[in-house]
Amino acid sequence: RAEREAANESARQTWATMSTEVPKMAEAIQSRLDVLGKSRKLPKNLDKARLESARADFEQMKSSWGEATAAASTGNALEAVSRGEAAKAKGTDVMLALGMNPAAAS
Repeated sequence: RAEREAANESARQTWATMSTEVPKMAEAIQSRLDVLGKSRKLPKNLDKARLESARADFEQMKSSWGEATAAASTGNALEAVSRGEAAKAKGTDVMLALGMNPAAAS
């Protein structure tokens, strides 16, 4: 029982940090996608297929993040962190695909 309490407390602390980092990451990605969507020409390292793939992955990230926040709102910090880590990993992949620096969004 004590181990479970310790794991939950650790997860709550991790969630506290994650719940500010991941939304910032999502905001940065959305901003970049908006700019690229308005651009007439894509950067050299990005073709249309890769951009569409990044958009789809971003939607998956937002879905995972929604599941994470739902878990957090019900008090399930362990599940929230697990789903939040999946969202953050997907966000990192999207940022790299878009030529962004994931460390800058944290």
